[in-house]
Amino acid sequence: MQRRRFFRSAVGEAAAFFDELRGIPQLRLSDLASLDWNALRSLVPVITPNTRIEPGDPVIQACVVEREEPIPLFAAGSLEASIFNGFNGLSSLEEIASDLVERYGLEYEDAVPKVRSLFLHLVGKGICVPSNHGQA
Repeated sequence: MQRRRFFRSAVGEAAAFFDELRGIPQLRLSDLASLDWNALRSLVPVITPNTRIEPGDPVIQACVVEREEPIPLFAAGSLEASIFNGFNGLSSLEEIASDLVERYGLEYEDAVPKVRSLFLHLVGKGICVPSNHGQA
């Protein structure tokens, strides 16, 4: 598994390098946390292909190919589960935050950090990425 991850990373780095040469700006996933909401709001989160989500009661978990143990995510029926349902490759972070305002009556200023925090947490765990990450 380690070798596959290394080669996948090397290929990704090479593709990013050539995109940079062609004038297409690149951003590392690790740099996402340094971006403010205005830069993040248009990103469309999607679950990584190597991740399987297992709905459970009381806890929803993620099974990532490279890991032996499932990763507990959040309680079924929680606000986090509702946010996570928006990570479908179709809705932007902005749309997900607006949906929280509409469905739960949250203030927009309260919804934004909740969406941002869960997105960055799942990116850090390798469960979620912006939908265009890794595409050439």
